[in-house]
Amino acid sequence: MQNAIKVPLDSGAFKLNQPAIPPLELNLSSMVWVADGLVLNLNLTGGSGSGAQGNVVISGGSTAATSLTITTAGSGYKIGDVLTINGNTTNFTGSITLTVTAEQLNGEGAIVHIFRPNNGQFCSVVRPSVADLYTKVSITQIQPSAARKWEFTLSGATAANATSIASAFDRALVASCQRPNQDIDLPTLPFGVKVSSGGYTNISSKGGGPGGK
Repeated sequence: MQNAIKVPLDSGAFKLNQPAIPPLELNLSSMVWVADGLVLNLNLTGGSGSGAQGNVVISGGSTAATSLTITTAGSGYKIGDVLTINGNTTNFTGSITLTVTAEQLNGEGAIVHIFRPNNGQFCSVVRPSVADLYTKVSITQIQPSAARKWEFTLSGATAANATSIASAFDRALVASCQRPNQDIDLPTLPFGVKVSSGGYTNISSKGGGPGGK
């Protein structure tokens, strides 16, 4: 793709809104059944990252049909990490382990392309704000035929680095206007800041357009 700003996604965050991870992809050998049920927001510990949580469903009066749904993406995980989910004692004791695969991680090399502004089109970057705990950055594109709102979710963003984050996106937009027919890499974000997801929605359109990924 040309005429776009390339925003790399953090490959260390789990994908959300995915089908449950089935028992064949879990190691249940150290899990001891206590009672069927839905166990919410259990921590996934170990590996290279942190912060991931998931819901465990236990059914059928044994551990055999146990499944896991990731509910909190976390960050910093790598393919091959072995993560542990400890029992809550009410529904199971012992532990479940999960070996992280490429399919489970958000991005893993994926890039969101912000389409380069065309003539007569204006872009503005709204810096992260306290209203969303500095985890969002928004870009509005306006042209005669359509208007789009781009939104990116960040990790590591704070009040202290919010202006620098917006400035990085602004510099990319300026560069994309100055260097037509080229892809532009998003400038380096402040230390510890990563982009976990992004895309656009049409605010108004006469023709529409494809998705942002």
